[in-house]
Amino acid sequence: MSARFRPLASFTRLAIAGLVLAGCDTTWFRPAHFSFINGEWKWVGRNAAVGRHEHAIGADPKTFAILDDPRYAKDVKTVFYRGGKIVDADPASFEIMPDEVGVSGRLYSRDRYHVFLDGKTIPDADPATYRVIQAPFGRDATNVYCGTLTVYGADPATFTVLTESTSWSHMGEPEHFLRHNGPAFAKADVSQERPAILTTYTWSRDSRSYFYNASRVEDADYETFQLIDTREARDKNGRFICQYRKEDYQEKVHGAWPLEQAERIRAEAQ
Repeated sequence: MSARFRPLASFTRLAIAGLVLAGCDTTWFRPAHFSFINGEWKWVGRNAAVGRHEHAIGADPKTFAILDDPRYAKDVKTVFYRGGKIVDADPASFEIMPDEVGVSGRLYSRDRYHVFLDGKTIPDADPATYRVIQAPFGRDATNVYCGTLTVYGADPATFTVLTESTSWSHMGEPEHFLRHNGPAFAKADVSQERPAILTTYTWSRDSRSYFYNASRVEDADYETFQLIDTREARDKNGRFICQYRKEDYQEKVHGAWPLEQAERIRAEAQ
């Protein structure tokens, strides 16, 4: 720690120590955590809206263990993350992946069957070959992934992220998800319980196509395609907003088109 910050750190430690000696509640200074309270494991946190809050997680106290990243824990039947359950996770083979995602730390994990991002399953990702490219993008031997979504048509060997991902989106409302990502994701299992995680305002490409977030840019001329800003691009034939031609954007995002196309795709799959 640099000298300029040592007095502040020392003051903070002394202040907390004084509060402890005075019998004051110091949980404001602790991040949310697992805690054994009244004979059961709970997730305990605090925020400005509701103050201190806690909820039982239903863990088996005999086999419960907090892992080396204290946001994760498991018992003989379940893996827990930030007070919730990681659906699909196998406790026996579960491990936290070493990749650091900025200040958020180790958001990737896996077991012998699945890869997880921020506690959510990345469908179809191969845990044996999955590697993080630039979070939330990753690849395995077969596919490229943007968060929890497969980037359909992307070549893992040549895929490159062109712009830095500055924010992520959690989409749990199916219609909103389809409007912003397109009918190619008609069969994605998206709900409030299983939200899709993906980046926002991010361009990428492989040796054949350009992509916006998780979606392939429609009908782009690869040789003349150029980025304008975080949402717009152009080629020799005109401009794009996100993954669509500018003249098609309103209908393909806000009109009936994405929902009608998704319904057709689902019907054909039955």
